[in-house]
Formats: sequence, structure tokens, C-alpha cells
Amino acid sequence: MKMISRLVVALGFVSFAAPASADLKSALYQKLKTEQFSGLRVLGPTTPRIFQQTLDHDHPSSTKFSQRYWIDSRYASGSNSPVIYEICGEATCHGTSQRGPVYDQARRLRAHLVALEHRYYGYSVPFPTLDAPNLRYLSIHQAIEDLATFQHYVQRTLHLQGKWIAIGGSYAGSLAAYYRQKHPELVVGALASSAPVRAKAAFFEYDRHITQVAGPACVAKMLEAVAEVEKRVDAGPVARNAIQLLFHAEMIRDPRDFLYTLADMASIAIQYGQRDRFCNAIEATTTIEELLSVYAEVGTEMFTWFGITAEQDSFQGAESTNPNDYIAGAGSRAWLYQSCTEYGYWQIADTISSSRSRRITQEYHDEVCARLFGITTPVDDARTNRVYVDPLFSSNTTNIFFTNGSDDPWSTLSILEGSSNAARNPGLDLMTILGAAHCDDLVSVITGAYDRLTSLIDRWML
Repeated sequence: MKMISRLVVALGFVSFAAPASADLKSALYQKLKTEQFSGLRVLGPTTPRIFQQTLDHDHPSSTKFSQRYWIDSRYASGSNSPVIYEICGEATCHGTSQRGPVYDQARRLRAHLVALEHRYYGYSVPFPTLDAPNLRYLSIHQAIEDLATFQHYVQRTLHLQGKWIAIGGSYAGSLAAYYRQKHPELVVGALASSAPVRAKAAFFEYDRHITQVAGPACVAKMLEAVAEVEKRVDAGPVARNAIQLLFHAEMIRDPRDFLYTLADMASIAIQYGQRDRFCNAIEATTTIEELLSVYAEVGTEMFTWFGITAEQDSFQGAESTNPNDYIAGAGSRAWLYQSCTEYGYWQIADTISSSRSRRITQEYHDEVCARLFGITTPVDDARTNRVYVDPLFSSNTTNIFFTNGSDDPWSTLSILEGSSNAARNPGLDLMTILGAAHCDDLVSVITGAYDRLTSLIDRWML
């Protein structure tokens, strides 16, 4: 499986349903791209339908809740046409793809497009509030069984009897892989784009990757800024208020939350194609005051680009229990609950190579879980991997296509070609896209990746 170059032959439309994220920054990026290209949108079935979903699949007779879904059959030739099952992730779902690689595959296959909003996100929230006790039915297991229960419903009542393919990006890509592994009788194959299937509490590799992409000169400036900010945070309330005001973060109460947003400003720029804009600006500074001012200016520009404030980016921004507060952006409170209970994914300072404050530790994130949800036990990432990741390497698991971008820090938690994990199950198909970022192959048609997907889908359909 050969590493391919990232040659974009046609700018696609962001897939409405498939791209999601294991990182709220990724979810916001997908939302940004969706809005950016909304003027190119092809008119389609934008009005969602409602399915009465089982709240607790371990007790099927339990309460139901309203879950939104979309079906686009404009190119399908009948009930036996293939079905592309677009899996939504940890943000409001906007329906099926209207342009882009997934949409193109639907036209090519004359397939139905089906999308299902993830429980506890967008408008598919089972309870009036997101208080911790109400979140107990938010899990990977329940999400997978939502997909299965809904698929059975569609096959039975709407008679979509063709072969189904699951497609998702980032966290939704992980769900696509898990779904194919858990329910091979329901989907003949899955595309897991940028899917960090492996849970990891102390995800120091994220920061290590950021520093590698940023380069030594940029990292040196970031560390200089972080050290000075830490000094001013420690100097007392007056100095701390002044530095937070400079970064438009005066509403943040916990200084560590502020230091976390400082790191996010840089990682947004570096992870999403603004590396030169950010690094060139801070590398050109000559004094500490100029460095702080430019870092704050460009960092705030990154947040504005994503449509958020520093407070919304911080963990303080997940304190509200009102589901309506998360509809317009990413579902930060619900996602942090999933992080605290199953995944971790804590972007902590790397002891070897880090551009963020060393105060951003796993213990800090554990305290966040206690603060937001009263969870005092650290996330059991080993259990998540045992239940959902280890089975992916069984010889019985086939027809999953893992695509990852070489510039994506989340790729270290996926299954990469050439890695030791790759040899554990030769039945998996793997591709690394040179120069690509998170879920790029769901945003644009990339030569090689799209062709490989086409070939695999045709094989799965036999």
C-alpha cells in the first residue's frame, strides 16, 4: 500500500454527515468548511425525519427518544440500490452529503444516502438537560446499536434492501470501523477516514506532532510566549487579568484553562493549514511584548475563523447543561463526557518535545472530569481498546479502509500502513496520504485515495 501524494483534482464539498472529530477543533473545522462552501450546495433533502430510538439497548423495552435522520434517494434506481450510511459524530448533523467524494460515490453507484444524527448531539438529545446523570446512556456501545437499530428500521419499513457501506471521519470514522466489526451482517464495508480508533488517556503524541510540523524556530517562539504567560499568570491577579485581557480570555476563571486555550490557538493554525500564517508572524517578532501581542492577535484570529471565543474553547465552555447552547457549534460537553468515560485523548504536554505549558497534564484533565461531571476515576482507556480495538485485528475482520493524512496528529491513534499494527490483520486496507490533514479525503477528491476507495467499494459490492 503505497503512500500517495496529495493532489487535489477537484475541490469537493464537505460531506455533511461523515466528517466529525475526535477533537472539537476538528468538528469546528468541518463546520467552517461546510459554511464556506454553502453557496455551492446542491438543493436536496435538508428536512430531517424523526426516528424513535431505544434509549438503552441493553434493555430494549426502555424509553424511546427522538433521533433525526435524512435519506437522499435522488440517484438511487430502486429499493435494491446500494446504501451509503453516513455516520454523524459529536456535533449537530446537517444531513447527507451534497457535494464531495461521498456524494460522487452515491451518484456513481446510483445509491441511497442515509445519515443518522448521533445521540446527545444536535437535536437528538434524550433529556432536557445534559446533567451528568442524564449522560449515562452516552457511550460507544449505545451509538453502535443506534446505527444497527435504525438500519433494521429502514430496511424493514422503507425497504432499502441493497448492500450498505458505512462511512465516517475521525470519531465517526472510528464508529464506522467498529460498526463493520460488530455488525458485518449489516454493512459490507467501511471507510474510516482519519479514525483514531485507539483510546489513549495521555495523548502526548498530539503535541509532539504539532511541534514537528511547526518546526524548531516556531516552537522556540511558542515556548518563549508560554513561559512569559506563565510568569504573568503567577504574578498576581492584576498581571494575570492583563495578560488574559490581551488574549481576549478575561472571562476564563482557571489559569490552566487559559494556558490550554493558548496551546489551542497554535494547534488550530498548525493542524488546519495556517502554519505559515501563525509561525511566520511570531518568528518575525524581536521583543517579548511584541511576541505576546502578535501571538494574541493571530491566535484570536484563529478562534474567530472557527467562530468561537477563548472561553468557548476552554473547558469552562462545557459547563452549561443546556443542550441548545451546543447546537450551533460542537457538542463540547457531551464529547468531554465521552472523553472522561471511554477515550481520554487528553492533549498533554510532551516531556520530550512540547509547545504547550507543562502544567497541562493528565492530572489536570482528570480534575476537569471531576469538575464537570463528578467523575473521579481516570478514564479506563485499556477497556475501550480491549472491547473495540483489539477485535479489529481479528482475521474475521475485513473490508475496512483506513485513510490517514501524514500531517494529521490524530493518525498516531489510527491503523497506519507500515506500522507494527498493520501486520496484525492483512485483511484491513490502509493508505497514508502525503501532506494531507484530518479527514481531507472526505473534504476533497484526492487522486489515489478516491480511486482506491472506488476499487474497494466495487469489490465489497460483489
